[in-house]
Parts: sequence; C-alpha cells; structure tokens
Amino acid sequence: MTDNPITKFHRWWDEVKHDRTLKQPGAVCVSTVAPDGKPSARFVDLKSADARGFAFCTWFDSRKGKELEHNPHVALTFWWENKGYQVRVEGIAQPVDVEQSEAWWSSRSRDAQLATLCFQQSQPLAAVEELEQKLQQAKAVYAGQPVSKPARWGGVCVVPQAIEFLTFRDNRLHLRELYTRPEQTGDWEKQLLQP
Repeated sequence: MTDNPITKFHRWWDEVKHDRTLKQPGAVCVSTVAPDGKPSARFVDLKSADARGFAFCTWFDSRKGKELEHNPHVALTFWWENKGYQVRVEGIAQPVDVEQSEAWWSSRSRDAQLATLCFQQSQPLAAVEELEQKLQQAKAVYAGQPVSKPARWGGVCVVPQAIEFLTFRDNRLHLRELYTRPEQTGDWEKQLLQP
C-alpha cells in the first residue's frame, strides 16, 4: 500500500487508460464556486497529474475561468464506474506556465485548435448553425498557417490539499482512503474513512 496519493492515482489511472471500453479515461468533473456562492460543475479532460498537481486546460475568460479567478478553491471528481473507483481532489487552482500551455496547445489536433479558437466558451449562441459557420470561417482564415495559442487559453493546475480514494464494493463496505497534506509539513497523511 503506497503512502503517496499521486503514485496511487497513477496506478489507478494507468489501469483505466488501458481499459478500451472507456472513451474518456481522463474525464474529470471540475467544481467551482461563483461569486454569488453558488456551485457549478463541468467535465474537462485531465492533461497531467504529478507532484505539483492535477492539470487541465480552459479559457480564462469562460465561466469556469472567471470563477477560478474569483475563488481558486476547487474540487475535482473522477468516477470510473467499470473499475469501481472514485477519486476526489480538493485544492487550489493556479495557472501553469506559458511554455506548458503552449506545449498542450501544440499537442491538439488542428481541428481542435480551430474549434477552440473560433468560439468564446460559455458565451450565448444565436443558432446551432453558427457553430459550423464559424468553424468554416476559421479554416479559411488559417488555411496554410499554424494556429497560435490564444492568450486567454491555457493550463490550470490544481495543487491538492486533500485526495480521497474510494474503492466501490457491492456489499456497500466501500474502502475510503483520505490523504491530507498539512501546509506546515508538506508530507501526506493517510486516514481511513467509514463508508
């Protein structure tokens, strides 16, 4: 049994990524809090997880980005039903450096870059047809040219303060393992929780 939750997370995530039945093994629910105190949640694609934290990409001027700027406390939830695994992360969101954001932008397909570039995430849409029109316009504008990363798009790293692993059991005697990291020591502490 590992005492490092990042190592444990990778063991589970590697197991999930090798399961061909899952189309989105990196899907994670990001929960934020709006300025009026109301929670909001949505799924994003996890880009990386390491000793620094859990990273994903977003528009900084989207609803999610604005909520993170207002209140950087965030919760992440992974649920891999076919494995019976749930992981909950609570931490502080911080922007990643520009070089890492550029690398993630470059790793995206051209179609994904164009689709990301031509829309303003979370803003109202007049009609569904507008999606295809804007995409075709972007393809024409950037024909034969590289698509540069927009300044308002980039990576966010959630620096974990607590990570909880739940192993689902049919008899409801779920195994819950909570890791916390007090600011004073920086070392992870583990505690079992009742189901």
